[in-house]
Formats: sequence, C-alpha cells, structure tokens
Amino acid sequence: MIHIKSVNIDKKKVLIRCDFNVPIKSSKIISDYRITSSIPTIEYALRKRSKVILMSHLGRPVEGRYEDRFSLRPISNFLSKILNFPVNLVQNYLQDEDIVYKNDEILMLENVRFNKGEKNNDPFLSQKYAKLCDVFVMDAFGVSHRKESSSYGIAEYSPISCAGILFSKEIDSLSKILEKPISPVVTIIGGSKISSKLAVIKELSKISDKIIFGGGIANTIISSSGLKVGRSLVEKKLIPESKMLLKNSKVFFPIDVKVSKKISRAEECFNKSVQSIEDDDYIVDLGEQTIKCISQIVKNSKMIIWSGPLGIFEIPNFSLGTKRLIEAISKSEAYSLAGGGDTVSAIEKFDSFDKISYVSTGGGAFLKYIETREIPIVSKFKG
Repeated sequence: MIHIKSVNIDKKKVLIRCDFNVPIKSSKIISDYRITSSIPTIEYALRKRSKVILMSHLGRPVEGRYEDRFSLRPISNFLSKILNFPVNLVQNYLQDEDIVYKNDEILMLENVRFNKGEKNNDPFLSQKYAKLCDVFVMDAFGVSHRKESSSYGIAEYSPISCAGILFSKEIDSLSKILEKPISPVVTIIGGSKISSKLAVIKELSKISDKIIFGGGIANTIISSSGLKVGRSLVEKKLIPESKMLLKNSKVFFPIDVKVSKKISRAEECFNKSVQSIEDDDYIVDLGEQTIKCISQIVKNSKMIIWSGPLGIFEIPNFSLGTKRLIEAISKSEAYSLAGGGDTVSAIEKFDSFDKISYVSTGGGAFLKYIETREIPIVSKFKG
C-alpha cells in the first residue's frame, strides 16, 4: 500500500480526504476525536511545505443544497486553533478549479455532500476534485467502505494517490489481530442490534477463543435461549440465527443483568438473574456477577476486540458494565482494539482513550473491514 511518506509531496498541492463527520451543537464540536486523529497527516504535509487542502463530509445534507448547519466552518475554526495555523474555508471550489492559494494557509473545501453526485461516485465530480491537486491522500477510514467521489472516485483521476498516516494506522491495527491473532483472543460485542453485526460475529468467531455479548444484542441472545427479557429490545426475526450462535461453546452471554421499570435518568436499577426477569422489566446493563466474569476473561486474554457498549451507557445508573469493561481492558496486558457504533462515544464518556491500545475512527468501515478484510480504495494504493 502506497503511504504518504513514500511519495514526494514537497511543495505539491496535496488534497487530504479527512473524516470530520463529528457531532456539532450550536456551532460547538461535541466530540473531536476524529478531527485530532487526522492531525499527524496534516502536520506531516505542512512540514513538507505542501499546499494543503482538506476535504470532508458532515452529516446528511440534500445534495445540491447548501445548509448552514452542515457547514464545515466550526471545524475549520477548531483546526485553526489547535494547529495554530490559518485554515480557510472555500465554498465555490467546483466553479473555480484554479483555487487561489496563499502562502502559510490551509484550505478546507466546504462539505463535499453539498455537491451533486458525491454519494453516487459521479465520474465528472471525481475529475473536478482530482484537478485541484497534485497528490490525493486518503485519510478518512470512516468512509472508506463506500465508493463515493471524494473518497474513491478521485483516486481514479488524481496524478498520485496514497494512504495517509491515520488510514494506514487503521489498517495496520486491524490486520494485527485479524491476520496474526495471539490466543486467547476475546471478542466483546455490544450495541443495540445483532442484525448489524451478525456477519462480523461469524467472522470473528473464527479467530476468537471467547465471544462475549452485552447490550441490546445480549437481549436477543437471552431470548433465543428461552428466557424472558421483559420489555427489552429484541430482534425477533434474528432468534433462529441467535440460537445457532448459542451452539458455539465460545459464546458467553449475561448470567445476571440490571433491570429497570423505566428508561430514565432518575430511575433506579436492580440486579436480577436472567431467570428472574419479569414482564415489565427493561434490561439496562450487565449484572454484578456477569461483570466479574467478563473482567476475569479479559484479564486472561492476549488480544481483545471490542465493538459496542454493554448497556445504556448514556444514563449514569445504567453505565457500570461498560465502565467496568474499560477498566478491565486497561488493567490487562493484552493488545486491545475498539471501534464501531457507539464504542468511541463510550470511551470518550469515561475519558479512556489512553487505556485501549487502539481506538478506531471507523464505525461501519471498522465492521465492514472485519467482515470482508477489504476496503475498496486500497486497490488504488498498490505499489
């Protein structure tokens, strides 16, 4: 895979596709992990005296229509401060391919999803992007599983295309476990729906010694074992597949859970065995004995893959299982990899980025790579 450091970018126009799709409220960035993860690539290009141009999407605007709430201006302002370097937002870059580039500045192209044809990988749009640069750098792992103009099509027409520092680190971190697993490997799967992770579970079962289920996914597993789950979220259509998973001796699902009568910040929760769940109960977190079992399994592992919170972690009373998992991972000597869904949000909530070996910036891309071990854009970076 061609890496940015193996390409001559000195004084070249370098267009970096980043993933700045972060939550923003009232022009304030709520989570900056994806932005700060891109900084090593940006700073490397600056050190090479490149003319740096950044591009990203934000949210899901209607193509061809500008909406201020989806503008990248809050992100350009944020980057200017943390880089201590001017980052200027450019809006009409498709109309004027000869962008005026001043010395000592970074240009940020306005949200690519304002452009018609972006999501459909329109060739004409891809060519317009490519004409803006001498070198295209793909650093947006989070969108790399999709074939879109700014993350795939541009590489068809750019004079030189390569992988950025973040993108390469993502692939290397996943490959470390998937291609060279060191037993015992423990996989922890949480989140709300098993349907979104069934293919991933099947793939990870090939390299895992233990597969632990939590969150809403565990509800479906518990239900498939013939036990009640009260009013908890269950994917009934996935019961047959879940029953098949239970035949795998590697599978561990909760032996006790925390339940509540309402999903509310003010609501208390109580510990119950999975055999004692009542019809009006909501499963909201892992139980005390389950937490102890998982902590011991994690302690004895050599490699850990974690995707998805183990309870309704956004509510403090229902977050203990996820919190204790992070603590167990931090105490373990195992190599740990986390990503997918709300995993990053949970890690951020407990200020625990430094407690996990690598936290992926990818959601769907993280899961898709585990499932297929392929990313479309990588074929464009072959040396």
